[in-house]
Amino acid sequence: MEEGEPLSSRDVAAALGLDVAVVGRVGRRLADDGLLTSISMGLASSTIAVFTEVTAKGRREVGQWPSPDVAADRLMAALDQAIERAPEGEQRTWLQKARSGLVGAGRDVVVDLTAAIISRQVGA
Repeated sequence: MEEGEPLSSRDVAAALGLDVAVVGRVGRRLADDGLLTSISMGLASSTIAVFTEVTAKGRREVGQWPSPDVAADRLMAALDQAIERAPEGEQRTWLQKARSGLVGAGRDVVVDLTAAIISRQVGA
């Protein structure tokens, strides 16, 4: 299966060695909790859930995508490391000014900024 390709409850059940009905119920619960999106297709003998994507909330839950707070902390830590590694001069001064600007703007602004970046990257 390709990344980003929808998965049916039958596919997931076969891959994990589980009952299709169990996978369908679990999938519906995950969708109800906003962790993935799915559609249900009624067939003559049963209903098959097709899992279309893991949501941003779902990715955060499993550690694939950081929360805006974590991303803000990582951004500031990355800037600190870049400042430490940068040679004395224009580049280091620019990085220090960028960090000072973000600190001066306040944590809420940095968190909002990283939230906006995350939202664009996951297509939210």
